[in-house]
Amino acid sequence: MKGGVLKVNPYDAAHQLAKAIRQSDEFKEYINVKEAIDQIEAKKTISDEFRKTQLEVQAMRAMGQDVSDEQMAKLHNLYNLVSADEQVKNLVQ
Repeated sequence: MKGGVLKVNPYDAAHQLAKAIRQSDEFKEYINVKEAIDQIEAKKTISDEFRKTQLEVQAMRAMGQDVSDEQMAKLHNLYNLVSADEQVKNLVQ
């Protein structure tokens, strides 16, 4: 240790973080819910479409673009579908 500075290899730190995330209860629960939803096509479609639309709206806002009323209505309708199903709601959250 030179000058009191501990050198950490970023590659090793990233792998340790990834391992800790994979072992966390939250990640394990996410994987279980995702696998359950992926087996039901309607639920998978709703969650995928919601995420896609949400990312599109966020990207438009980040680039300073106006989000159309149609796009916001689509996101709102998808949010209502997501909120109506506890499994999908938990996955999205």
